[in-house]
Amino acid sequence: MKYLPSSALSACCVTALLLAACHNDHDNQHNSNTPAPVASTTVSGVAAVGSAINNAKIDLNCNGYSKESAATTDNQGKWQASVPTSSLPCAIRLTGGRAADVANQQTLYSLAQGSGNNNARQVTANITPLTDLALAKAVNDSKGIALNDWYSSSSFKASLNDIVSQLDRSLSSILAQLKAKNYTLPATSFNPYTSVFNAALDDAYDQLLEQFAAAIQQSGAASYTQFRANYLSSNSIPSPITDTTDTVSEALTVAGSKDTATFLNALAGSYQLQAVSSAGGAAAEFPVDSIHQVSISKDGLVTIKGKEQSYSYQYKQHTLSDYQRSQPDTANEVDALTFYNAAGTGVALYIKYDVATGYLTLEPQGIAGAEGAVKLASKKRTVTPVCSNQAGDDKLAFTGAPSDFCGFSKEASANTIADYYQFTSTAGNNGTTYVKFNMSGNSVQSLMIENNKYAFNCGAGSQTPCAGITISAVNNYKQFYLKDVKLAAVTGASSGITVNGLLIHFNTAPTSPTGFNTSACTKPVTASTWYQCGAGITADFTSPVLKVKTGGVTDSSCVISKSGNMVSLKVNGTTYTANLNNEETDAFNTFPSGNFTEQLTAAEGFSSRVDAKWTQGKITGASYYGSAGLIACLQ
Repeated sequence: MKYLPSSALSACCVTALLLAACHNDHDNQHNSNTPAPVASTTVSGVAAVGSAINNAKIDLNCNGYSKESAATTDNQGKWQASVPTSSLPCAIRLTGGRAADVANQQTLYSLAQGSGNNNARQVTANITPLTDLALAKAVNDSKGIALNDWYSSSSFKASLNDIVSQLDRSLSSILAQLKAKNYTLPATSFNPYTSVFNAALDDAYDQLLEQFAAAIQQSGAASYTQFRANYLSSNSIPSPITDTTDTVSEALTVAGSKDTATFLNALAGSYQLQAVSSAGGAAAEFPVDSIHQVSISKDGLVTIKGKEQSYSYQYKQHTLSDYQRSQPDTANEVDALTFYNAAGTGVALYIKYDVATGYLTLEPQGIAGAEGAVKLASKKRTVTPVCSNQAGDDKLAFTGAPSDFCGFSKEASANTIADYYQFTSTAGNNGTTYVKFNMSGNSVQSLMIENNKYAFNCGAGSQTPCAGITISAVNNYKQFYLKDVKLAAVTGASSGITVNGLLIHFNTAPTSPTGFNTSACTKPVTASTWYQCGAGITADFTSPVLKVKTGGVTDSSCVISKSGNMVSLKVNGTTYTANLNNEETDAFNTFPSGNFTEQLTAAEGFSSRVDAKWTQGKITGASYYGSAGLIACLQ
């Protein structure tokens, strides 16, 4: 490496200094002819509606300066843009974006204050429903036009300073109303336009916005735009929804809904719902037994406030069966609406409402992971559900009865005491149910139906006499036919019941043929058919109660029996008979089938025939054919 001598180095330095001096003189002369740079101001703030509005477009309209899409909000709702200082103040318009993962449908306005005569380099201008409302009031009071019309008008620039002057009065009026209605304002120096805040649950300004949003939803306005118009015409801010975080909302009192729109309209409002179950990632946000604020709007926007953040769901029809009604237009109606995710690939939220109990439940899905789910619920009324059962043979139906006392099915009956008939059921959760008739001949003096929990009666003591009970006695059995019989509540219920059905008591228990003596038939015809049969073909029997299936007789029962050589088919009070007296037409047949089935035929001439059919020793059917036509009975 070569080194310069010190004298040479000094000469070089002098030369460099002279060159630098010459260069600087030239530059100074040149810059004296360059215009001074235009002063600019950074306008910034937060856009929020109770949660941050992200990815929203910000437009600016200033004093001699305007710019579309001047900025875009970030995930925290923050934005900033540079404007010429001389062009202040600026009106600001926000459109689009998303809040709590729901598309923002609102257009909100704000104002960046200041003027071209100051040297401010930073101006805060938040964009919220409060900045929008105050600016809308200022424009309306000063110019008598709508906010969006003013922003786009040809007179915008000329009126801007007037609006700024009016804004202080409008804002003071709104803040005074909020305070008078007991909204929680962040601080005495609070200014919705310029107060620095974060769109987070622990921020006082954000909490005020949530409180205000809930009141807007509760006000009945279909949208924020409608709410703004309502406010400008009434100059009245709705009261806040009381945040009783330690109190679960009472059971609802709304009726059932015929369709989705009616359902959302009926449930629109704010609630405090309790987490009755929580799974997966939802457990941290919604601990079991914790209480959470929930709001439902008429247009299907549902917002649920968790422990750390809010969750929003916007209903959009996915299928024709999104809305379901169970037992519609009854006291037991249950309505449910399913919200699907944006892709339509899964359920995002399930809302269910039980009309009888007023029980409202919401089940959001996919919280903090696919397995994250929670069930939020209101209180529910303690009611005595009513039911209506199906009446039939040896079955009673109770209308207007408790849900665990809907009916009675006979297991056995007894008549061991004169003028007293008792029917019993199999034992259930409330023990055996008894149906007790106290008789005087064929007249019912009193009726009691009871088990370990309930008791109902008529005709006893001061109770109304029994009405609607018809008794018919036919040879070896007695029928109790109940038609709209009113019984008063004795224990376990607050109101009476109505009873319908038929009970049958046999003096002797039903029996079936146990064997056959074909030698009682004197004329075998085939291997399975004999004619000229007499009484000895089989022992006497009485069938169980059968149900009439054909012959035009409905809701009736029949019993077939044999006594000696007489075979009788009794249909209610009418008896059809045939004799086994060894005549040509008295026949007996056997027909093998899947189960060994035999058919006994007794006839007095083919014009009057009574048949019994049984399977594996049990009578399962009977029929009559004669002058009355065909009547067929089956089990």
